[in-house]
Amino acid sequence: MRILHINAGEVWSGIEQRILFIARYLKEKRVYCALAISPFSPLWKKAEKEGIKVFPLKIKSEFSLPSIFKLRKIIREEGITLLHTHRSSDHWLGFWASRGLEIMLIRTRHNLTPIPKNPFNYFLYQKATHHFIAVAEIIKRAMIEDFKIPPSKITTIHSAVDIEKFKRQKGGLREELGFPSNIPLVGTVGRIRDHKDYPLFLETARWILERNPKVRFVIVGEGPLEGYIRKLTRDFQLDNKVIFLGKREDVEKIVSDFDVFLLTSKIEGSPAVIKEAMLCGIPVVASKVGGIPEIIENGKEGVLISRRNPEDFGRAVLELLDQKEKVKKMVEKARKKVRENYSPEILGKETLEVYERLHQR
Repeated sequence: MRILHINAGEVWSGIEQRILFIARYLKEKRVYCALAISPFSPLWKKAEKEGIKVFPLKIKSEFSLPSIFKLRKIIREEGITLLHTHRSSDHWLGFWASRGLEIMLIRTRHNLTPIPKNPFNYFLYQKATHHFIAVAEIIKRAMIEDFKIPPSKITTIHSAVDIEKFKRQKGGLREELGFPSNIPLVGTVGRIRDHKDYPLFLETARWILERNPKVRFVIVGEGPLEGYIRKLTRDFQLDNKVIFLGKREDVEKIVSDFDVFLLTSKIEGSPAVIKEAMLCGIPVVASKVGGIPEIIENGKEGVLISRRNPEDFGRAVLELLDQKEKVKKMVEKARKKVRENYSPEILGKETLEVYERLHQR
């Protein structure tokens, strides 16, 4: 069994982290696993550093002939038996490159972004792909409903987090920002993209500040909408109340200094950032979307908000800032749940089991 992951992404996100966790686990189990990725991806250096084999593959489009021929060459020369794809572009590229070869094609669906319903995608999903992994049950159900894929062809495996890395530790964020030690911090981590709904995060911040002017807000991450969100922050007159930290390598220390983790996304799969906050012992307020309700039981391990309005999010945040005893019980349950269900070892083991079932066909 020889596995090749291909990924068109050139950013560091939950997808890239998941691939690294799987490749690391397979390396430990002495199962051949290589990556075909862009040399400009942050995943490249991280994988190389850990001794994971990487091949340069720049994916300009799913129909790029040079990319198809290069991938096909890698498959043949390395004797690849299973091709694992993660995004639509590399899914199609994997399909074209594997035609006529004895190779299994697998796709992980990481989110609920709608897939265009056309004959080409029906063929790719129903006929050409041997197996799917969904990062949440709700994604599995959507694939069954939208493309009539047999449930036996889809395995749900949630994303994992680094259990050892994300332990609550004093990070010194307040000192870095020049804030007094008693200033409440509400923060979030993630790419600044449309589906994360940062405008709602800012509206929630404004609603909270009208009731508690001491609270400060932190955004960790960068992305295509960063300029717009920074402008919106100024328009809302929140310049000194909302702090942008950009891309950081010490996320675990930053999150550990939050009093509440706030996620206002419109669409999510199985977000690792929520699990990381839970591991750090930080109470979570999040949108009730995607696979989040599979991670958090409302009121038990965090607070889920159904309606997309700043008042509901704001009230939940203020309640958590005020109810220390409730928070203490909540975060202990949350930390226990993550440790028992979302470790890299569980992700690697369950993924390897899928590979082995396919290999035995």
